[in-house]
Amino acid sequence: MSYLTIITITLTVLPSLLLFLYIYTHDEHPEPKGLVLKVAFFGALTAIPVLAVVFGINSIFSQPTDPLLNAAFSAFVEAAIPEEIFKLLVVLLIVYRHPAFDEPFDGIVYCAIASLGFATLENVLYVSSGGLSVAIARALTAVPLHAFCGVIMGYYVGRARFSPGLKNSGLWFAALFWPILYHGVYDWMIFSFNNTQNGLFLIGTLATLIWTIVAGVLKMRRLERENVPLLAAYHGIPLADLQAALPHGVFTEAILPQIREFLDQASPIRYPAAPYGSGVAADNNTGTGLGDALARHATSSVAIPVRRSRGFLGVLMVFSGIIFVSFSSLVLLGLGINLSDPEYAKTDEFYMGSAIAGLVMFLILVWGFRLFWRGLRRNRTA
Repeated sequence: MSYLTIITITLTVLPSLLLFLYIYTHDEHPEPKGLVLKVAFFGALTAIPVLAVVFGINSIFSQPTDPLLNAAFSAFVEAAIPEEIFKLLVVLLIVYRHPAFDEPFDGIVYCAIASLGFATLENVLYVSSGGLSVAIARALTAVPLHAFCGVIMGYYVGRARFSPGLKNSGLWFAALFWPILYHGVYDWMIFSFNNTQNGLFLIGTLATLIWTIVAGVLKMRRLERENVPLLAAYHGIPLADLQAALPHGVFTEAILPQIREFLDQASPIRYPAAPYGSGVAADNNTGTGLGDALARHATSSVAIPVRRSRGFLGVLMVFSGIIFVSFSSLVLLGLGINLSDPEYAKTDEFYMGSAIAGLVMFLILVWGFRLFWRGLRRNRTA
């Protein structure tokens, strides 16, 4: 296997792995690895029904002749709509009612994993015919887009899972609408450029990609803040009582084990008659004894550590690490190709310059991996 082939395979798989680690480390109550692999596997297999649907659509409808309409048809009807629908179906059929889906943030984890599974297989198919240049382009564009469309979908799926009742209809609509919109606009920009060669569409593609990533990161941070209040509402615990029982500034999934213990003891869902047993007096307002139970629990039962909420720095470290690793890898690849090219004239100055550049790029590569790892650790522990 040649050096170039190894680099191509690495760039095909590595972006999905790095983005998965970034999202996975935001979940401080990690999901079962077997279930994660199952969702990723079936997420990849969604390419089969997507291709079948696209084949059926093309056999029934003829594509528009106008270049922009043709691009819109391909972007939305043949790509964004069927792909996002089948990714959502994977999560609903495999994990939505699974006991491991026990907090709202899990929606982001599982939807992102399903999206990355699809993106990885799609990457393999494109790179197998397009080579290294396609691997590089998709590593920096299409794979992040799929990942953060999954994050945005997962935000609404996680909220819907723990928001029973009529509220779900709007959340389910948003879980499909926003990923389809971001995905479709991104593809429309690319296909429009291919049809018209107008460079403004490339600027639009980059802007859509950045907007999608920013929207996904903001959704992750927002659901981290909403995680505990949503759990409290789902278990029937008044948020004011829950806030009184906890220190201020700790409403993230970092304290989920303690919150779960609290809810297991106090939730009217589990103990509708008497949350703490028959010895607890009934509350004057609710008749359930919940007020006394919460008061006693808050002063004696569970010690909850105060944790800092994660901020922008961890996100910046992760993405800066990915950029440094990608840039240094490409430069090292270029140096390797030049050194192995027998037709390229080589002088002592060339070898000296290549050695210095190679050393600098290697240090940047190591620094990038270190920065990426520190960002992951900050996501986990901050």
